[in-house]
Amino acid sequence: MPQKQVQHPVVSRQKKQSNFAATKNAQSGGEPADRVKIIARLKRIRTCYEMGVNIRNACAHDTGDSDIRKQAKLHRVSENTARRYRQFAMVYTPAELETFLIMCSKNEYAISMTHIYVLICVSDKKFRKAMEKDAAKKKLSIGGLWRLKKTRIKNPKAAGGRRPDVVKLHDTKDLLAAIHFETTKWRRWLDMLLSSDRKIRESLKSPLLELHSLVQKVEKISSR
Repeated sequence: MPQKQVQHPVVSRQKKQSNFAATKNAQSGGEPADRVKIIARLKRIRTCYEMGVNIRNACAHDTGDSDIRKQAKLHRVSENTARRYRQFAMVYTPAELETFLIMCSKNEYAISMTHIYVLICVSDKKFRKAMEKDAAKKKLSIGGLWRLKKTRIKNPKAAGGRRPDVVKLHDTKDLLAAIHFETTKWRRWLDMLLSSDRKIRESLKSPLLELHSLVQKVEKISSR
């Protein structure tokens, strides 16, 4: 009686991965893996923008939490994500977004929604356009795009050609967006720190918990 061959688990896993890759390649019409990834990301960004438009139309910028909560539930996303999608739709027009995404596609730039979150925090439209071109041309990572954004703070005359109007900046919704972006990063970092197994000095525990509470409060207020 012929013996049944037992396939090594590693070989089996590699075969499955190979079959999965081949299937994906076939589904995309023979596109290279990197190209498939780019196409998928661009599609997701367009989908998120469409959701943002729907949320924006249903909720004014100063709407209460209840309306945002309803939209978040409707679109099956978190409340913070719903606010970010709405902000996305408020910052970009359909034509502006499509121009940028076409540029990303031509440059084989695998942009993600996290890149978009950085861009929508830039109040200076001219500088944001310059950031888009640099990002697509140099294929900047999220960290690289964030560092590029910071050059505007260090050098006010960069890209814009003139110093920003501080009073105007404080009157725009983009300031709230920037505050929300920063406090979200802080809150996530504090979440990880406070939930980790790392030993924290007793004298620091109470101030860190207070800081976490304040950051969370500012994050929520700035997202409205």
